[in-house]
Amino acid sequence: MILFLPERWLPRVMLGLVFAAPVTRYVTFAATHKGLLAVLTLPGSVDTLSIGAWLAWRWRLGAPPTSDGVGLIGVISYVTLQAVAALAENPLLPLVLSNTTTALAGLWIVDHVAREGLGTRWLRFRPLAFVGMISYSVYLIHDFLPSLLVFAFPSSPVWFAAGGSAQWMIIAGLSIAWAAASWFLLERPLNSLKHRVSL
Repeated sequence: MILFLPERWLPRVMLGLVFAAPVTRYVTFAATHKGLLAVLTLPGSVDTLSIGAWLAWRWRLGAPPTSDGVGLIGVISYVTLQAVAALAENPLLPLVLSNTTTALAGLWIVDHVAREGLGTRWLRFRPLAFVGMISYSVYLIHDFLPSLLVFAFPSSPVWFAAGGSAQWMIIAGLSIAWAAASWFLLERPLNSLKHRVSL
């Protein structure tokens, strides 16, 4: 849809989608009582996508960095939201608003880091930059690894179900190793072919 809009409409449409997503999550949950469905369906997750698109649009225009107030609003609203939800014992509130408040805080962090703001020099550390490059592959595989490990080692389900830092470190390490192998064996060779293909 956004591809076919006049550019002057983009900021208003993106802002409208940011406000529409929590409403969609609320309506979806009220109709289905399925929180996962409310959060994962596209209309319900379009606020985070729209905030990221808005940031990319601003960068393309060469706009100044986002205000520190945006990040502060995101962090304060997220913490307030979690506290109110805990005190009211109301799981609907975080379901409806957590993505939006998290994305607002994330917007400022991403903008700050991308513009090499104060305190970001350590992010140039090569191993960390490599993990950032393969992070989407890490994200894709990390959810499946526990099931694969249980399948490969049938005696381990009780140990994995217990959770804890050892299990987290194993999953994190294996996810990074798998993503790195995918990068070197599959993604990088395929990327090297793209200059030979004209679209």
